[in-house]
Amino acid sequence: MNPELLNLEPYLLLPLALVVLMMALPILSRKFYGNVPGILPGELARRLGTGEDIAILDLRPKKQFDFKHIEGAVNVSAQDVEQKLDGDAAALAEFKAQPLVFVCASDLHSTRMASKLVKKGFANAMVLTGGINKWKRDHLPVVATGATPAEAP
Repeated sequence: MNPELLNLEPYLLLPLALVVLMMALPILSRKFYGNVPGILPGELARRLGTGEDIAILDLRPKKQFDFKHIEGAVNVSAQDVEQKLDGDAAALAEFKAQPLVFVCASDLHSTRMASKLVKKGFANAMVLTGGINKWKRDHLPVVATGATPAEAP
């Protein structure tokens, strides 16, 4: 074995540690927020293709949503959903029996939001596993409503 491999400089380990942390974040978020049901992008696309009535709530900022989003998705902020849960829960009552999929960039924010809804009795609340990033990596269709790549963060 090459002894030079064992003498790595400490600053070289930092990027490795960051990569491992980024890979572990989705797992850690599920442990922290509870085991929220997830749906894979291909499965969601298949169900939407059959005409199933699924509400898709996209939690990303408006500019990101406008640049690319899943057709039929509605852009809402997490704060708006939380206010409705805390105050006027009747405004969300129509979604209680309907499949409800939360979307964010990677599924971290949507896991937190779906967890809150599951605790409030929304048994059909789910998270798009991997978020819109995974949806796009799987080459599934997206639509744009105006923003250009330069405007989208």
